[in-house]
Amino acid sequence: MPTYELKVRHSVTAHEEDALNETGYLVSYEILETSDSDIPLELFLFRRMDSQRIDLPPHTVDNFITVCTLEDTFEYPANIPDCDKLYFRKAKVSGVRSTVEEANRIILRIEDLLTSLLRSYKLVEENMGEVERIIKV
Repeated sequence: MPTYELKVRHSVTAHEEDALNETGYLVSYEILETSDSDIPLELFLFRRMDSQRIDLPPHTVDNFITVCTLEDTFEYPANIPDCDKLYFRKAKVSGVRSTVEEANRIILRIEDLLTSLLRSYKLVEENMGEVERIIKV
């Protein structure tokens, strides 16, 4: 059985006030490589939507939702949404958290979800193959 691995890069850095008046710690997490060509780099699920900020001109924003499920990696396109779906996948996610502890918890949660996703890929691989059986009623 193959081993499933991801090469990742993540960081937590101090973040000064920006156009959204956010201060705190910038969390960045990126998938750099996968050990299997069937696993895409784009494992973070996003939703594109219109900004609801009244203090900024109308524009679209890409909101991070979660780490993809196995089904998401097949269902949603990479990098930009298509016409029929608002959801899509990216290889990198970032966001501002108010404390360094919260930022570190986010990284741990992302890694837990990525581990679960890799287990799903492995389970599918282990259960692939032809099965012959008789089903009776």
